[in-house]
Amino acid sequence: MKNVCFPILFWIALFPVVPTANAQESGSEATAAPATPIVVVDQPGANKSTLEEIFTVPEGKSPEELLRFLSEARNKGIKATLTPDSTQEEMMAFQTKFVALMGRVADKIIASQAKEPVMEQAYQLKMISLSAAMDEDPKKEAEFIALLETLEKLGNHEDLLVEGNAVLLAKRIEAIQRREAEKLAVEDIIKLKDEVKAFLTKNPFPDFAGIATMLMECADLVAETRKDPAFGESVRKEMTRFFLESATPEMREVGKFFEGAARRAIGKAIVLQGMTVDDKEFDWKAYRGKVVLIDFWASWCQPCIALYPELVKLYEKNKERGLEVVGVGVRDKTDNLLAFMKTNKTPWTVISDEATIAKKMPGLDEYYGLEGVPTLIVVDRAGAIAYVAVGEEVPPELIEKLLAEKVAGGMNNE
Repeated sequence: MKNVCFPILFWIALFPVVPTANAQESGSEATAAPATPIVVVDQPGANKSTLEEIFTVPEGKSPEELLRFLSEARNKGIKATLTPDSTQEEMMAFQTKFVALMGRVADKIIASQAKEPVMEQAYQLKMISLSAAMDEDPKKEAEFIALLETLEKLGNHEDLLVEGNAVLLAKRIEAIQRREAEKLAVEDIIKLKDEVKAFLTKNPFPDFAGIATMLMECADLVAETRKDPAFGESVRKEMTRFFLESATPEMREVGKFFEGAARRAIGKAIVLQGMTVDDKEFDWKAYRGKVVLIDFWASWCQPCIALYPELVKLYEKNKERGLEVVGVGVRDKTDNLLAFMKTNKTPWTVISDEATIAKKMPGLDEYYGLEGVPTLIVVDRAGAIAYVAVGEEVPPELIEKLLAEKVAGGMNNE
């Protein structure tokens, strides 16, 4: 069975397969023709007066012609809304109307009992339309479930059925997240947790791990609202254990990621270990009582390189007040890290993941479940994680706040 993330289905639907003219004339099965490329016009307000016309589904058209209409409507809408003077409200309005149009086109194609693969596309369109509508109208969930039941009865849309069930779970989690604080219930999370585990047991594919992530974040939200941090922690541990005990190697890898990500959770105490680029064991105790910014980076990572000058400025400005920076080079060769440090005169210690692993120590990339680089972890004077940033800078005001804090037991270095 192939693994297809639902966002991909969205883009498939926006680039529908349109039969070629030759295929239509010969009466043969539809063959794929390239979708019309996106064209962004520069003329302010171009075609906006005719935008409403594209949302009327034409009558008397074949399923293939309806897909062609949808493709053309999409491009006309983009031309009209992606202009220099377009507002975000206009673009969002087009998106909302276009997704609704997808549903109406899908209804016509489904009613016509078209042949495959056009019918598959119609069900995709309908699923996306209902999924978007559920955000505003919870009653649409019943229609979505009815669509899934139809697909199950047909028996020849297995991949789409699995995707639909994944979307349904995700939407239910999102619905809980949108509730008012007093309506957040532990019981809802427990019920959804069992449903997510049942779904992933039947469909053990890493592409669906995002549902588990959403569930854990939702559990954290409920735990915070109910002032019961142990609940959020228990859900994370249970879901992590579920992945680690999977019979599927790829799922176990996801479990390792969750396990690592838990080690960099806000409030967690951290003890950084590893080998430096000059093959010395890193001494975390030397940073006791300091505010430490840990920079996970790589010499080939352009966002990391772009961030580097800002880190240097932040360090030079605050080092006398107790700010330290520790670099951790991951997914990179030690020699490459050394070359960068020499060229740029890096003023702080850098740990090499390669050198660390060579000494049979845990690799820091996997140990902390990094999503990517750069990842910045800010540790307060008490040794607890105060902030985590993936692909972005740390707010300077946060550093100011942490530097101003005093720590009991004489650990403050100011």
